[in-house]
Amino acid sequence: MSEFTDLDVETELYEDEMLSHVIKYVNNMVYCLAVGRNVVSFPLDQVQTKNKAIRFISSEYGMLKAPYGCGYSMKRMEMDLEKFTLKVLAQDKDYDLCIVDSFYRGSRNIRNNAVFYPLNEIPGINEYLDRCFPYVKESATKEDGTIWMLPVRVDIPSVVISEEAKNLGCSLKNNMNYDEFLDLVVGLSEENQQKIGVNQANLELCFFLQYFNHYTTLDRTLFQDIYKVMKRYNELPVTNTTDDLMKFTRNSDFYNILSRNLKASAQSGSVYSVPKISATDKNTGTCEFLAVNPKSSNLKQTLHYIQDYIAYCMAEKELPLFFTDTEAYRDSFGTSLYDLYQNGEITFAIDSDVYGYGFSNVISGDVSLEDYLSEAERRINTYFNE
Repeated sequence: MSEFTDLDVETELYEDEMLSHVIKYVNNMVYCLAVGRNVVSFPLDQVQTKNKAIRFISSEYGMLKAPYGCGYSMKRMEMDLEKFTLKVLAQDKDYDLCIVDSFYRGSRNIRNNAVFYPLNEIPGINEYLDRCFPYVKESATKEDGTIWMLPVRVDIPSVVISEEAKNLGCSLKNNMNYDEFLDLVVGLSEENQQKIGVNQANLELCFFLQYFNHYTTLDRTLFQDIYKVMKRYNELPVTNTTDDLMKFTRNSDFYNILSRNLKASAQSGSVYSVPKISATDKNTGTCEFLAVNPKSSNLKQTLHYIQDYIAYCMAEKELPLFFTDTEAYRDSFGTSLYDLYQNGEITFAIDSDVYGYGFSNVISGDVSLEDYLSEAERRINTYFNE
């Protein structure tokens, strides 16, 4: 089992050394511990594949991590969102795949207008998508059945509260609308309101993600009602302190979802859906995904990479949160988060200039609501109909 016979080499491999360093590379040989602490060795040049680098592009605003390389060298090209979107739409040949977060403006344009290589024939893709929640699989599949992207992460915006908040009578629950959430925060003391880490900007973000997942026109009555809620909420002394009772988050890693500023652990805290337009609405989430450039000059190897990445994810013990059969949810916090993901839907964001222009100024009173609605109505009509 071993060629570990001569210790007089550049790096000496002793038992105590191997305890902390399981793999060693010496003189083109790889040494690793096997079952029973036998040292197994093999020459690297017999197993190393000389893969070309997988060139992927991303938006600089996304702060997206590089996908796991599965033995491939991953070469990132990062650019501003406008250049990124144009490059995807133009199908330039100098990149192999793109990584996109549907949270960021322009993702709906990419979904609707970009052309990507269909992944239907990739081994394992159907099994992968079958393990996803149905709405995640649906977002990756066009009406004609073409699988146009591979989902790699799903975020469901949520609100996490500490045990202290519940002991103070903060009766947060799932499927609250914006009025109910406002009434809950108003009912707290001013001191405790200052410990709420969910500000008006967070609520505004959630509202617009939810709204444009279902509407393509401006509902003036709904906007006027939301305006009243946002204005009242903005007048509350809500701040982000070092001892938050309640925290807004988009993080999908539920063991880290509680901010370091939140005085609770994953076992003692609770997670709930963010406020909704209607209590019967799904939990609106966003999806990070990989899509393959059909004009890539390195297409064959890129498709092999996608196949390897799928196999890697399918074999992992800590499965993604958007897999229905994950074994990660073993406590009440994890079960609650699983329930949020189970009742979800994916949104692809539109450019915030379409709807966000002047909204904060309306809340602060610098712009009238009517002026905002008239301008927003024009922009929304242009975006969806022209």
